[in-house]
Amino acid sequence: MNVKTFENINALYVKEQLEYLLALAREDTHNRYKKNYTTEMMQLNFDYLGISFAYDDNDVPFAFSTIQRRDCYNGMVRLLSRFYQYVSPADRAKVKGLRNPVLSFNKKGWIRDFTAIMLDQQVDLCDNMKYHNNFISRQDKSPAILTRFLTGIHEKCRHTDWNQHMTKHNVCPGAPEDCAQYILWRGKLCLQMFNS
Repeated sequence: MNVKTFENINALYVKEQLEYLLALAREDTHNRYKKNYTTEMMQLNFDYLGISFAYDDNDVPFAFSTIQRRDCYNGMVRLLSRFYQYVSPADRAKVKGLRNPVLSFNKKGWIRDFTAIMLDQQVDLCDNMKYHNNFISRQDKSPAILTRFLTGIHEKCRHTDWNQHMTKHNVCPGAPEDCAQYILWRGKLCLQMFNS
């Protein structure tokens, strides 16, 4: 397994890898957010600062996430955005989202090794670009998954200066059911809190 983060999202080899995974994401019957993985959506008004890929032992990409900067983030940068991992049908029962469900809720396994490496590389890139205010967000019914994810960050990542807010914040200018999400952040929190 290998993880690489690229600053130039428009390089041909990056686009080819992204298109490969976007096609898998659109065909994935377990993907609840297929609309996020259209070629058009990946180009709509987003300022992508970088993209990360995880590769299997044959150097085939199986996961990606982006680094996004948008005006509505009020100077913050979103990490692990558009996260997608291809999982073969045979392995589907073992994997779900960002977390590692093989381990119990109280263990440090709530972040996969490749996701921890991806996150650290994205923080490194942002820090090198002088973007020190970062966040991760999820569409969930409660902050519980991000709480466990934060525990995994503290156990597996080099950058452990992450915080959690237990109320939702607006992460896009759209409808609350899509844009009010739970967050983890580092640096200064500049997102607008969601008022229900």
